[in-house]
Amino acid sequence: QEYLVKAIRNYGETLVRGNLYIYQVLPRLLTLWFEMFLPSTSIDKRDKEKEKEKEKEKEEVISIIQYLIEKLHPSKWLVAFPQLVSQVVHISEKVRKQLQAIIVQLVLHYPKQAIWSLLALNMYNNTERREVYKKITTAVIGKDKTLAAIIDEAEMLGKSLLELADKALPKGKNTLMLNKAIPKLYAYQKDKPFKQIVPNQAQLTANIQASGKQEKHKIFPENPVTIVSFDNTVAILSSLAQPKKVECLGSDGQNYIFLCKPKDDLRKDTRMMEFNTIVNKLLKKNPESRERQ
Repeated sequence: QEYLVKAIRNYGETLVRGNLYIYQVLPRLLTLWFEMFLPSTSIDKRDKEKEKEKEKEKEEVISIIQYLIEKLHPSKWLVAFPQLVSQVVHISEKVRKQLQAIIVQLVLHYPKQAIWSLLALNMYNNTERREVYKKITTAVIGKDKTLAAIIDEAEMLGKSLLELADKALPKGKNTLMLNKAIPKLYAYQKDKPFKQIVPNQAQLTANIQASGKQEKHKIFPENPVTIVSFDNTVAILSSLAQPKKVECLGSDGQNYIFLCKPKDDLRKDTRMMEFNTIVNKLLKKNPESRERQ
């Protein structure tokens, strides 16, 4: 406990000085930060001196995090974006405010990539998470009004796909027609092109370089593939959950397939994808494993 503030400060300085250990350092720094502001069970409420010391340490950490918000290039926070989003309803109001400031920065710099992770907050039944989502998007639009159209479209698309996932299977059929199941989405794509990128791993994974100036480095593909349209025929798979297989046409002329799973928590799937991404990055660092890929 006595070294906690020093650890957070030194982890922060490591991030300021470069990206070499970013995948080890940033997740650990965030974990220590979040845990420090949880209610303590080890301090006796009657011990005023220890309680006062704990509050002083918390203020130091708030200052360190604020320093990092101002000092770090926004791309660095992308490494732990899901971790940041998962803690937006942290019990500490001070942590919440700083988290929201970081996420607002990310959405402003990388709106088309960040909106897909952020959108999940608006899909929860949890009112508190939806309110935080509203605060973040309002702050983003307040700083850049041109992003309102992207956010509105993403919300419409998210709700439409969620509605499609929950659609009941027609008796004796293994397909749905999009124009009948979700007419709003089908009509939208007829009127105007989508602003959203195809949300596959290749386009949502940040390419963080270990050295050099991150500002000059391309974090994401320069010309991302956007959604042109969705195929009118939606196949329904025969597994227990009966997920819907949605096919969309990308601006590169390729077709991309996605699954819409009903009443399912996809957070475990997301974490596994993140884990696999980290493993792939580590394997690519090793010359022998690169030759075997």
